[in-house]
Amino acid sequence: MKLEFNDEAFSQLRNNPALLDGRGEAIAAACNADSEWGGYYATEPEFDGRTTFQRVFGADGRNDELRDLRLIKNLDAGQ
Repeated sequence: MKLEFNDEAFSQLRNNPALLDGRGEAIAAACNADSEWGGYYATEPEFDGRTTFQRVFGADGRNDELRDLRLIKNLDAGQ
């Protein structure tokens, strides 16, 4: 069996901010649903020249995040 990867398709996936549309917001919303203070936010998708990414963070919620690991627990919400 021989597998061939479509490098052009992988490149298009990495370079397309539209693919992240709503994923970061869904993760932040799932984190806020479980949080007492509800301060999780998602940035707009960005492209840095190599790959597309989106940041999800808790504003002023460092102790909340350290205690409950909400971002890790709610990653599946972004699928």
